[in-house]
Amino acid sequence: GQYSENRCQKAYPVASAAYMDSLPAHYTHATHQRQLQHALHILRTRAKGPAFSTYAAKLKEDCEAIWADGRKGCESISLTGNACVLPFHDSTRVHSNRLRMRSACSCGRSISYRSDPFTLESANHEFYMSLSDKCCSTLPQHRLFGRNQLSWMICNIGPASSYQTTVGIEQPGFLLGSQYLLPWDLPPDEAWAPEPKNAWRGKRSVRCYVGYEYECSKGHRFYCTAGGVPVKGSPANMVKENSGGNNVLSDMVLYTTCPSHTNKPLLGQLMRIVVCSPEQVSLSVCLNVSYRNILISLTAPDNVQIPGGKMTVIRLPYVYCDENDNPLPFDIEAYLCKGALIPMRSNRRRNDKK
Repeated sequence: GQYSENRCQKAYPVASAAYMDSLPAHYTHATHQRQLQHALHILRTRAKGPAFSTYAAKLKEDCEAIWADGRKGCESISLTGNACVLPFHDSTRVHSNRLRMRSACSCGRSISYRSDPFTLESANHEFYMSLSDKCCSTLPQHRLFGRNQLSWMICNIGPASSYQTTVGIEQPGFLLGSQYLLPWDLPPDEAWAPEPKNAWRGKRSVRCYVGYEYECSKGHRFYCTAGGVPVKGSPANMVKENSGGNNVLSDMVLYTTCPSHTNKPLLGQLMRIVVCSPEQVSLSVCLNVSYRNILISLTAPDNVQIPGGKMTVIRLPYVYCDENDNPLPFDIEAYLCKGALIPMRSNRRRNDKK
């Protein structure tokens, strides 16, 4: 009796303090339950005898009262899996968890911080539109939609001739040596379509350049070859012949490890395809994403056409979703299906500048 009462009285303040330890100002039901179980464990290890059940019930009641007294947090989870840190609120208030990532705009010429998105519209459209007035709006661009809110963008950032192979893409955020587009060689005067590797060896080719660009949450950007291997080049050591063609003919992973040197490896996401083609080569864009057992088509029912003679950026969605608008996790087994760019003979002639 009295011995148990004395033990429980001494243990109770310690258990109550354990519940409050490291709690934010507002927190979710899951956090409340986790802290409560931790507090009960502390009480159980220190309190003994028949009085324990009475003090355990009191601890539960007191902790519930603390949480209910203006400390209940919003239960909403961002599309990247992080909880809103605001007090419980209705739909008129915008969710926030104060997390910010660095991302480039649609065309890639500027970088800014973005809030962790809670809606597909904010993830795939609003952020890019917020930067458009300062950057991309000066360029010819087209916003397109896949299924539901999977919006994506095509931007023309200049003539194909403006790309310099010894310099690479001159935009902010690129890791040193990973800013080079890869050569993509096509045979002349044929009905072009994806063909096996080395099918055109020995023929005079038409050269295009293509880059599959990845971006991590710190704003690091880098082009990759098939398999998610970062490009590492220099003016003195250019990338291999037709390696860009190998990319077009391969499934490209959506996510790969960023090669930046950080203590915690960051995940890079395929965010842009950059392509330069001469005027005689137009391109049909066919974007299909395989996400576990889900096939997501961004261009169905009709492919999108890109005219020749341009340096074009295709900005992909930031967050993907299923047919019910449920966000899909960042899965390293997801990939962009091969054949995203299909070369065609352009109707434009070199002497036709219309």
